[in-house]
Amino acid sequence: MKLVNTSATVLLVLVLARGARAALPAEFKWCATTAGNVVEGKNVKSDWWKFEFLRKIEKRSDETSGDAAHVWKNEFSEALDAIKYLGLTAFRFSVEWSRVEPTEGTFDESAIQKYAAFIRALEGMNVEPIVTLSNYSLPAWFQEEKVKGKPGWLKDNSPTLFEGFVKKVRAEIAPKVKTFITFQEPMTHVLGGYVGAETPPVRKGPVDAAMRPFVNVLKAHILAYKVLKSTLPGTQVGIAHHFREFTAKPGLLKIVEQQTRDVVDQVFNWTMLDALETGTVRLSFNWLAKMADSSLKDFTEVVPGLKGTEDFLAVNYYTSSPICPKCLTEEAEGKPVSQETRDLYDPLKWENKPIGLRTTLMSAVARIKKARGKMIPILISENGTAADSSAAGDVRREKYLRSHVAEISALRTQNSADYPLIGYCYYSLLDGFEWTLTTKNTFGLFKTNFLDGTLKPRALADHYKKIIEDLKPKPTR
Repeated sequence: MKLVNTSATVLLVLVLARGARAALPAEFKWCATTAGNVVEGKNVKSDWWKFEFLRKIEKRSDETSGDAAHVWKNEFSEALDAIKYLGLTAFRFSVEWSRVEPTEGTFDESAIQKYAAFIRALEGMNVEPIVTLSNYSLPAWFQEEKVKGKPGWLKDNSPTLFEGFVKKVRAEIAPKVKTFITFQEPMTHVLGGYVGAETPPVRKGPVDAAMRPFVNVLKAHILAYKVLKSTLPGTQVGIAHHFREFTAKPGLLKIVEQQTRDVVDQVFNWTMLDALETGTVRLSFNWLAKMADSSLKDFTEVVPGLKGTEDFLAVNYYTSSPICPKCLTEEAEGKPVSQETRDLYDPLKWENKPIGLRTTLMSAVARIKKARGKMIPILISENGTAADSSAAGDVRREKYLRSHVAEISALRTQNSADYPLIGYCYYSLLDGFEWTLTTKNTFGLFKTNFLDGTLKPRALADHYKKIIEDLKPKPTR
């Protein structure tokens, strides 16, 4: 007997019956997304290539990316076929800085032409390219500590180094592209790389240690924003936020959980959005956090030119997470990692909670409207779940997709002024080498043969294709 998500299916039917075609207009972007380092393979000049081998040596992983999904070797041909199969109207992907500028000041013409050809192919299919300029991975030379203690975004000139790359992309790779995302989840990047030592440049420190690289990322965003806006009128520029609903158990005895939830929620979800809306980066900790860790310091810095440099809100949303105070500190304190912590970070255990998308969007909308007096367009730039290859895995994927599409359709139908949703991007178009999760967690609409990069549509791909067909406006006769 086939299992279905009854509530999500009913909601989708109700949305359709109430005029979803009006809620999701012709220009709505039906999209999927990938990350270059995850799918391209042999990104040998990136900081992650070295990091993968380090993890293997340290026996924290038994895999390195190798050819990943062979996208680079196959010159995007399989990806283009998959995009056409689904009937997408937009496709989000990243241009890898390490391929375009493998050594500082030296650009690879063959890489530039390959990316440019891919964009021309998308445009020829009437598929809008949504270009991400930095999706976690960086050139290895950028991470080198030429000045002692200053890798990556700690470099004083890191924003201008990034600006040079952006100018090259705009001039020679994406001269006609009108939608850009400058950075993928900057807060996730700096917390993982400069606080948790879980990603490059593998540094440990208190939470406020992330603020200097974070400010430099925002300065780089400002420079990129100016380049992109000045070179083609009508260009829309955003920055991808990773929103997650954090929950804590109520009650007097759970005060530690509640206070921890408030800190994590503000740092992870709202520090960047508030900075983009006000022009000031502000990090503050409540009394309980400071009592637990006396090294924590508040941080405030005005960033000239930052306010308002976000033309649309790019939302990456996957799941809701219960707050587990010990889970945040176990590894950093050298303690054995508990099963509770493993489950928290295991995509196969992620909860399917579309209402969490609604609640986080409500908070984001309130903040933006307070700052601007109106709302900006919203792009769901990533949304998806991992599952295994079983029939139950297919059901899990379908339930997740349908329930989240139903949620955004309902939001727009109920209040298009506050929720001006302009597109939905499923993550991911295809299976790849998922960062520290490797190939053990598969997110793809298409199943990847990691031996040669050939793709096979999952049942999920056909479900998504059908949703797109149903919700696209039909031509009038």
